[in-house]
Amino acid sequence: MQLNDHWRKIVKTLIFAFLCTEMQTTYTHRDLAAKRGIGLAEMDAIAAENGKEGFQLKMVAPHQASIRLLTLERDYFGKGHICSGALVAPSVVLTVTSCIFSQVKKSYYHPSELRVVLGSPQRFAPNEQALVFGVTHIHQPPKDLALAILMLDKDVPENLPYIQAIGLPTPGATSILDSDHHNLLQINTWGYDGDIRELHDLVTLNATHTSCHQHQSKSPRICVQPKTSTTFVAGFTWMPVPR
Repeated sequence: MQLNDHWRKIVKTLIFAFLCTEMQTTYTHRDLAAKRGIGLAEMDAIAAENGKEGFQLKMVAPHQASIRLLTLERDYFGKGHICSGALVAPSVVLTVTSCIFSQVKKSYYHPSELRVVLGSPQRFAPNEQALVFGVTHIHQPPKDLALAILMLDKDVPENLPYIQAIGLPTPGATSILDSDHHNLLQINTWGYDGDIRELHDLVTLNATHTSCHQHQSKSPRICVQPKTSTTFVAGFTWMPVPR
């Protein structure tokens, strides 16, 4: 009996030490991520219906999706991020073909290898509003579109102010790039800052449509010029959002 009690104490001690280590790793990484980030995610204090004040996440881009690799995401929240996407329907995320292609394996990822995070403007810090989805299918339209359509394992709940699908143009409608609003565009990204450090907070940049060189062997490109100095390039999956 004494021997069994002794082993129980050892096991409890090991479990406690493990939990402490995990907690320390999590908070240490959050501190590091905060230092890497530019600014803070927008948080607005909104009066609740019952008159009490509460904080509710106000997403600048509620359609923004973070596509992540499950194997890396298991280490800590945000490590698995490989690219962004856009929620276009309750269970449909649109992204670029290159996002789902593994340069290491020289093949496309299987749906089971991916996870999609919605409602989280901070890459490395989970919040109560964030939802994580599995991917059941990946559909690739004709290669000249350079698109990838990810089908989520369930629908996004309705009436969530911090997670909303972006509206797609109707057939025959004038493209915003050909309209009077072509200079009122926005780019949402985590990406990297000027020192090539991963961004913690989702950044929104004002941009304008500009011309760029087209590669005959590659998909047509749409180029935009931010109101700063760097030119961003994207395929047809880049979706301008009028302000």
